Parts: sequence; structure tokens; C-alpha cells
Amino acid sequence: MVSNADGLAETQMQAIAREMNHSETAFMLSPTSSGHEVWVPFFTPTTEVPSCGHATIAAHYVRAAEMGLPSCRVVQRIGAGILPVEIVCEDDDYRVVMTQGAIGIPEDPVTGNANGPLGAYLVQHRLVPNDGRRFAFEGQQGEAIGRLGTVEVAVDIAEGRPKAVQVGGRAVTVFKSEITL
Repeated sequence: MVSNADGLAETQMQAIAREMNHSETAFMLSPTSSGHEVWVPFFTPTTEVPSCGHATIAAHYVRAAEMGLPSCRVVQRIGAGILPVEIVCEDDDYRVVMTQGAIGIPEDPVTGNANGPLGAYLVQHRLVPNDGRRFAFEGQQGEAIGRLGTVEVAVDIAEGRPKAVQVGGRAVTVFKSEITL
């Protein structure tokens, strides 16, 4: 994640993403209109992509930590549209929860963009017990690559059907000084 990225051209963001060589790199930019508080484009090493769940969580985690934010709601603009993100301050740390847009784009199944629709599917087809208002679960991922992670999924329910899906989790930050080569 690149914070305070205002002033970078798309070509520069693409070059930074290529140099970072992560699956996606998020750039935190100032809003372009009054309809959102931040603009977060995502770049792979080769192209810009409209959405990235793990980079969204990481970007807002770093932003909250840098700014010392209290629990709040942030409206972000991403390539996929305008979506809210909840910043939850708990136990001197942050938990970040993004509300997903209506998902239709297949992605690697070990992401929030797969686990969120799974929650909606389970509710829609009445495959899991719930209280009629909310269903929540945690999914784990990353065992095969040695980077275990947990994604939290919550599905709001109205009239027995999924109404809204949220995914979230915690981020782990590593600073250059902590890396041993």
C-alpha cells in the first residue's frame, strides 16, 4: 500500500506496482468528488484492477493507524464503484470491514471476494442455521503458501434472504527494518 499517493500519474503507480511485484498494490488518494472520502486504485504488476479485498483491508488499516482514527465509516471510491469501509478500533488495534458490491467476477477462492458470496449462498439456500437477522463465520486461508489468514464474513438477512455481505479481518504489517535477508 502506498499512502499519500496524490500527484502520482497512473504510469507511475503502474511502475511502483511492477517494482513491488505483489499481486495487487493499493494507492491511497484524495477524493475526486464529494461522494467519497478516499480514492483507492489497485494495480497488479501489469494492469489496474477494479477491486481487491486484501489490499482494501491493508490500505485502510495503514490509513487508520497513521491517522489514529477512532471507529468510523469511510466511503471509498475504487474501480468497481463507491463502497463503504468500517474501521473498528478495538484493543489498541484495528479491524477493517468492507461492504462488498454486488460480487459476478470470479476470483481465487481464498479471498473475501469468494468467502462473501459463500455466506450469501449459504443463507439464500438455507444451508446454515441463523437467527433470521444475521449469519457470521470465519474462513481461514493461506495454509498452502505458509501465510495463514482469517477472513470474517457477516451476512445481514431480511425476509430469509441475504441483504448485505461484509468481509473483514486484521492486517499484519512488516517494516523494512524487520526484514532479514
